Amino acid sequence: MEYEGFEAQTDENGELWLIVGTDSGFEGATSLYYTSIEAVLTPIEAE
Repeated sequence: MEYEGFEAQTDENGELWLIVGTDSGFEGATSLYYTSIEAVLTPIEAE
């Protein structure tokens, strides 16, 4: 599955938080364990 990119800005320390979540239609407790997550971060020039 391929997703479109988006722009994000780091804080004054150059830090960026990446939060991963899952939406489920199941009406009950669900436990998920991610075994792999990949993010490609590409710096862009400030305007």
